[in-house]
Formats: sequence, C-alpha cells, structure tokens
Amino acid sequence: MTITRKILLTLLLCFGAILAIQTGLFLSFSQNGTARAHASPAGNAPPHPALAAASRQQVGGLAATLLIALAACLATGRALKGFLQEASGTLDNLAGKIDSTTYQVRTASKSLAGTVTRKAAALEQTVHALEGVAALTMENANEAQRADAQIREVVQEIMAANQAMTQLSE
Repeated sequence: MTITRKILLTLLLCFGAILAIQTGLFLSFSQNGTARAHASPAGNAPPHPALAAASRQQVGGLAATLLIALAACLATGRALKGFLQEASGTLDNLAGKIDSTTYQVRTASKSLAGTVTRKAAALEQTVHALEGVAALTMENANEAQRADAQIREVVQEIMAANQAMTQLSE
C-alpha cells in the first residue's frame, strides 16, 4: 500500500470517528435540550443537576473529539512530511540523472557535429579531386579521338602509298 493510500485511510478513519462522536454528542444534546424544555416550560427554573452533568459531558466529549482530530492531523502531517521528503529526494535524484544525461547528449552532439564537419570537408576535397580526374579523363578521351583520327589518316596514306608502290612495281 502506498504512502498516499495510508494517509487517506488514516484521515478517513479519523474523520469517521470524529463524525461518529459528534453525531453522538448532537443526539445527546438534542435529547437533553428536549428534556430541559419539558422540565421548565417557563425557562426560569434552575437547570436540573443531571442536565448540567450532561452539558459537562458534552463539553468533555467535544474536547476529546478536538484532541483526536488534532492528533489525526499531526499524524497525517508527519506522514505527509515523510512522503514529501521522499518524493523530493526522488525528484532531486531524477533531476541529477536528467542533468547528467543532458550533458552526455550535448557532448555527444558536439562530437558528432565536429566529426560530420570533418567528413564533409574531406568529402568536398574528394569531389574536387574527382572533378579534376574527370576533366583529365575527358581531355585524354578527346586526345585519343584525335590520335585515332590521325592514325586512320596515316593508315589511309600508307594504303595509298602501298597501292602506288604496287602499281610502280608492276
């Protein structure tokens, strides 16, 4: 059973007892008041000794009820104080853990950001290098096409020279 339920049950029992005592006192008082009204219709006769004792009894019961209520409030206050101190300690502990976790996340984020920045710079350098290689490859391809065209011309000239030599040798 949690502390909150214990406190609520204690309060409920105390206030139930107080209500029962007060109800008994009220019933007793109302019966005594009725008896007093019947004993002295004119209202100027001295009170009966039994009625005076009943009134003292009612005041004593009321005082006892108030003392019980005060004791219940004090007990509940102590229990509530302990509960609140425990809850405060738990919250302090959780706040410390959250602070520690926040620091770790912040540190990891900064580290990750630094790593990503370095990798991005390296990737940018790689892209520039690959662009240079691509330009050289295109230039080499163009030169190879020119060389191929020149070789074809030379081959045609050689074939023409071969034909001319063959015709001269015949």
